[in-house]
Amino acid sequence: MSYRIAGIDVHKKMLAVVVANVEVEGEYQFERRPFGSNPEQLRLLSEWLLEQQVEEVVTSWAGAVQSRAARAQAGFPRRGTTGEAARLAQELTLSFVPDAEQRLWRTVMRRKYQLTRNRVQLQNRLEALLEEAHIKLSSLVSDLLGASSRRMLKALADGETSPVALAALADQRLRATPAQLCDALGACPELNAVYRRLLKMMLEELQFVEQQIR
Repeated sequence: MSYRIAGIDVHKKMLAVVVANVEVEGEYQFERRPFGSNPEQLRLLSEWLLEQQVEEVVTSWAGAVQSRAARAQAGFPRRGTTGEAARLAQELTLSFVPDAEQRLWRTVMRRKYQLTRNRVQLQNRLEALLEEAHIKLSSLVSDLLGASSRRMLKALADGETSPVALAALADQRLRATPAQLCDALGACPELNAVYRRLLKMMLEELQFVEQQIR
């Protein structure tokens, strides 16, 4: 099982980043990549470290260790080189490698985090699909994936065309009135079958991701 750590050293306008893939036997390989120091580049750096499944990050300022890759978005005050970044990564490798059980739990939690991000992305895609299909449900419900919304969306995906019938599936505690829901669902009678199929696929994908999270 591998364990990825990163060393970051800072130039005035560039961050030198080195990721070491540490094997159980103690062998490791370096991967180098430069990033700019502006906010957009720091965001990209954070995303890259997450994609690389980096567990620990050490920076050139006094060798301080950042325990999560996402903290790489913070600013770093010293200049340096890619060689310095590699040295920092190697020092971190030698100073701390968690035991097998810790690595296992970190792997589990990292997977849960990835699945949670997938769920958020699916929700955003679902909302975009509904907007494209002129279904304005998200403007009336606080949670597009709540129980009331899911019942209506499932029925819509299964072929229901009546806004009145769909609105009747909402919980009575929902703040939106039946008339408001019917208006938001007004495009349902003419909804293209392709939208229904895509909606059904997204709902099935959401169910699968949520089962994996649980």
